[in-house]
Amino acid sequence: MLRIVRRLAGHSKWANIRHKKGGKDAAKADQFQKLAKVIETSSKLAGGDRSHPALASALSRAKDARMPKKTVDAAVTRGGADKSAGAGLEELYYEGTLPGGVGVIVDALSDNKNRTAGEVRATFKKHGGALGAPGSVA
Repeated sequence: MLRIVRRLAGHSKWANIRHKKGGKDAAKADQFQKLAKVIETSSKLAGGDRSHPALASALSRAKDARMPKKTVDAAVTRGGADKSAGAGLEELYYEGTLPGGVGVIVDALSDNKNRTAGEVRATFKKHGGALGAPGSVA
């Protein structure tokens, strides 16, 4: 009995691996970028002191995400040592209500408070809520 095996044109295994790896790497890069921004901000608040609770928490989250030490150190340096880096960033608080009377306080970090206010207002409106006056929720 003679058996003929036909090889069908298939997808390259390497191509599949490359696409999956690329997606994972992109997601990891986004996560690292967000963590670096939090570390920079916390470092600026702490003055570079790694024992400060906000910075220690940010460093712990970066370590849990397996962020490279070199990247973490660079973020701490940018936030703590160089006062001109991120000098335009300011912490903003917005208060509003969602459907059902649920009060929400939004803590935002932005370099342009007018743009951030518009985006927060649009997000509240999109979900059926309203942006409130300061002190309306707290």
